[in-house]
This record gives sequence, structure tokens and C-alpha cells, in this order.
Amino acid sequence: MASTLTERRYKAVRSLTRGLNAAGLQRRGFTEEDIRELKTAFKKLFLKKDANLAIALSSLKATHTADTHHVRLLIDSIENSQRGVTR
Repeated sequence: MASTLTERRYKAVRSLTRGLNAAGLQRRGFTEEDIRELKTAFKKLFLKKDANLAIALSSLKATHTADTHHVRLLIDSIENSQRGVTR
């Protein structure tokens, strides 16, 4: 019976994207501007569920936010992901 409960617990766990780890980014030396740009990109990609990820990526690329180095790395990482990302 214990293994059945364990199996149920693992099946119920889902990956959820909750937010940007701003404190961790600060500790790693990201500037306030970098963090602000990443937050903006994060909101466009993950918090607005009305559009699919491909549309959100193209919308983000069309804005000036995509010109920053760290946002560009985020976009490239998502586009080159072999297994996808959670939203």
C-alpha cells in the first residue's frame, strides 16, 4: 500500500513556473536594469497565457527588450530547447 501512495504523490506533482528568481540574479551580479528587462520578458512569455509560446516569443523579439544580452539568451534557450518549457 505504501508504494501505491508514493506513486500517486509522484503522479500529482506538476512543474509550475511561478516567477523569476530576482534575489538569485542579484547575488550573481545582474544589474537592476538586467533584472527589470528579464522580468518584462518573463511576464510576456510565461504569465500571459492567452497566446501560445511561439506567438509570445515572436512578440518579445519584436520589442526592444529582446535587444538585451540576457533576454536574448533566454529566447535562444527556449527556441533551442529539445524538451520544451513549462508555462
